[in-house]
Amino acid sequence: MPSPDGRWIVFDGAAPGKPPMSDFDLQFVRADGTGRRTLASSRAYELDGQWSPDGLLLSYSRQPTRDWRRSEIWVVRRDGRGARRVTRGQFARWSPDGTMLAVDAPGVGNDGDLVVVDLAGRMLRRFAGTPALEQPAAWSPDGTRILFTRFHADGAGADVFVVSGDGSGERRLTRARGDDVAAAWSPDGGRILFTSDRTGR
Repeated sequence: MPSPDGRWIVFDGAAPGKPPMSDFDLQFVRADGTGRRTLASSRAYELDGQWSPDGLLLSYSRQPTRDWRRSEIWVVRRDGRGARRVTRGQFARWSPDGTMLAVDAPGVGNDGDLVVVDLAGRMLRRFAGTPALEQPAAWSPDGTRILFTRFHADGAGADVFVVSGDGSGERRLTRARGDDVAAAWSPDGGRILFTSDRTGR
């Protein structure tokens, strides 16, 4: 993922000297391919690096090997210092003002509810509370809505939803026979991008 100024790219993968796919560490590199360095590394996997809007911090998921249900959200400065745990969960997405994270966090009786936390890890809101797994994709450019995917608990695929930042107005945007997975907003907030396994329709 490119930094807000376009000069750096953050990614997860095996650090130099390790076999490909043997580990996943949070790394970044200049856009021209130089200056590669590891920002966060542990015995767990460091995944899904996301830049804060001002480009000074990165969030990432620290996932115990092959056990995503015990994942945690961490943040680190772009110089690799100050790494700290924020909360349980995965797939953190920054609010446009950089003060909040939308997270897929374990709930009572399910593997992941959509929640919003501040950077100290204090829960500000929990959305839906369904038995289904919900994963945030992005905040709208104006910060008023959150795009997310709901993986239906009955195994009937996944669909794209949007909800207001205060928890009201949840709306289902797709009705797939398979999987529709939310990806991003258009820059003006008027459209959304999603992936789908639909064929011939």
